[in-house]
Amino acid sequence: MTDYYEENNSISKESQEKYLTFFLEKEEFAVNIAGIKEIIGVVKINKVPNTPTHIKGVINLRGKIIPVIDLRLKFEIPPVPYDETTCIIISEIKKNEKLLLTGLIVDSVSEVITIEPEDIENESLKENILKEKYIWGIAKTEDKGIKIVLNLEYIINENEILDLLEE
Repeated sequence: MTDYYEENNSISKESQEKYLTFFLEKEEFAVNIAGIKEIIGVVKINKVPNTPTHIKGVINLRGKIIPVIDLRLKFEIPPVPYDETTCIIISEIKKNEKLLLTGLIVDSVSEVITIEPEDIENESLKENILKEKYIWGIAKTEDKGIKIVLNLEYIINENEILDLLEE
């Protein structure tokens, strides 16, 4: 399976091994930093009618309209009120020669860590437990424990997000 990070030749090997980690509930997730633009606190989110519940709406970030997904709701984790540790991770992927920005609401951001490609288990797990395309694999790190590695391309490129951006 080829993903965005493998296809984008401008991403260095070093950045392919760096991951931003964050929490939802007590579970720690990781995303490749190559797809991360910035992290902001929760700002006013404008609701958009007739969108799935996990799409909270859109924000205006320095003149750009950015759809926002609540990852708790996306992953069917019960919602909690946003607090001072709640963040919006602004991510970016390239789709059809177009850069798509999307905000991902998480409980808290942890740190940037290095995960070697061989430490991410995905092929054997895909047949058994990784049913969703947006989960890239499970990372086993010696001193940082287990992280669920997400594939931003599939979270951001869902039809509902693309439809929202095109309207």
